[in-house]
Amino acid sequence: MKKKITTGPADAWLDRLVHHSPEFQAKVDEELAAINVAQDLVALREARGLSQRQLAEQLGVTQSAIAQLESAEPRNLELLTLVRAATALGGRVDVSIRARSTPRRRAVRRPRKPSRTRAAQHA
Repeated sequence: MKKKITTGPADAWLDRLVHHSPEFQAKVDEELAAINVAQDLVALREARGLSQRQLAEQLGVTQSAIAQLESAEPRNLELLTLVRAATALGGRVDVSIRARSTPRRRAVRRPRKPSRTRAAQHA
């Protein structure tokens, strides 16, 4: 007997997966951020009427370097090149660090109290 395969909306499945896995949620957020950066860069370049090759010539990099910046692959994102590209296009890059909605627990490092022998030496 064949197992019946049920299909449903992919969005509902993805939502359940994201809500049950903070690690997966972090990965999704990372990918979406990279996509947004890439889309913003492409939009700005196109608004300025420049091709990838023209922007590359202005920056002294190859056209493939610009294509990599615009590819939405976070590992390809060189912050310095991104800032240079945005500046050349009359834009700016805003980098922010925000707390996650469910912060990870981290060990708190407390400063060590000076030992009595050290305190006595400096007195």
